[in-house]
Amino acid sequence: MELAQQVINELKVASTIASAKFIAILKDCERILCQSSSESLIERDDLEMKQAHAGVVTLLAEAAKFHASEDTIRSILEDISFEDNRLQEIISLHNSLSVQTRSNLRKIATEFPHIVDVSWRLDFNVKGKDVERAHEPIYTVTLITENAGKREEHEFTCGVAELQDLVDSLKSAAKRASDLM
Repeated sequence: MELAQQVINELKVASTIASAKFIAILKDCERILCQSSSESLIERDDLEMKQAHAGVVTLLAEAAKFHASEDTIRSILEDISFEDNRLQEIISLHNSLSVQTRSNLRKIATEFPHIVDVSWRLDFNVKGKDVERAHEPIYTVTLITENAGKREEHEFTCGVAELQDLVDSLKSAAKRASDLM
């Protein structure tokens, strides 16, 4: 997991901020990441606290997004020279919030629809305006997709060559996906 240099700088500020402010930042991060409220309680005029807050929220959100282990977070924070007690507080907050944070991130993420079903029908064009297309099979394919619990049907027609290209593309995509896992 890599963080932008700006986030690293913000975390450096968090490592040096007063203990009372650090605890307030952690409580506010917990409230925001659990979506109890989207309004931050951090004082608007305190630039140091705002920077530290932004760094900690970003770290926790990115760690949840990438399923970062405790060792990964520990390594990042040790490179910034975080004290052990602060490091442990962030790790324990990550452990308690990561599932909820991933769930909340999933709600706002843009996802492509998933193909959940396919149906097809074979038609045979016996006669038509186009002489080239006579006596050629035509496939009507219906893809049923699902995105955020909503199902949609997408229907199209194609010839044998186009259908074969589609099948080859799907096989290639399935192979690449299995290689990634």
